Amino acid sequence: MTGHFAPSSADCINSRRTIHALQGMNAMPYFLRELSRVDLARLTKWRNERDLISQLNTAFRYVGQETDLDWFNEYIANRFNNIRLAICEAESEKFIGVVYLLEIDWINRNAEHAIWIGDKSFQGRGAGEFATRSLLHHAFTDLNLHRLHLTVLATNERALKLYRKVGFVEEGRLRQAVYKEGHYVDLIRMGMLEGEYVRPTVKPADIVYSSPVPPEQPKPKARRFLSSSARAV
Repeated sequence: MTGHFAPSSADCINSRRTIHALQGMNAMPYFLRELSRVDLARLTKWRNERDLISQLNTAFRYVGQETDLDWFNEYIANRFNNIRLAICEAESEKFIGVVYLLEIDWINRNAEHAIWIGDKSFQGRGAGEFATRSLLHHAFTDLNLHRLHLTVLATNERALKLYRKVGFVEEGRLRQAVYKEGHYVDLIRMGMLEGEYVRPTVKPADIVYSSPVPPEQPKPKARRFLSSSARAV
């Protein structure tokens, strides 16, 4: 939802910054930057891997590059209310996953959180926790949001463990809400309020944006282009 109290593009977007260490002088192994067109080929590949999609709330569908290009163009048109970031390994700058704030409501100051580590070789190596904690800091400290929410498959124990670790609270269960691989699965609803966010004692790594700060843009109309079941894709 678009509101009168939304920050300008300059408020939401930082120019390129140096990646800061979370502890001591050791550089973090990951950083975030805005998703770009150069990422689409790799993202499309992930979308067509059944075992990766099995972790998400959406059904498996074959996706082509033209479809993803249209999807990306829709994001650019709705960038005011959505933040889509690439998770990258710092040393190689390799694109390994995505993390999002979706349908930001600037009046009620809430948004949906979603994350996906598409490169299976980086699953279980701290990238998801880094990206989630960095996005929480961005949402509550930079964007002045009040509440984040998400849904996760009840069978996705790894994701549930991460969300509980960083402070998300279970708010309810949607019974048999998603059809996955021949049977229905419950969805767990989770949320976090600004007052429940535990701020780090050391400033987390800045989000590295791929383009300079743009000039102030006219407030666009809010548009919905993905169902809630496909947010993490």
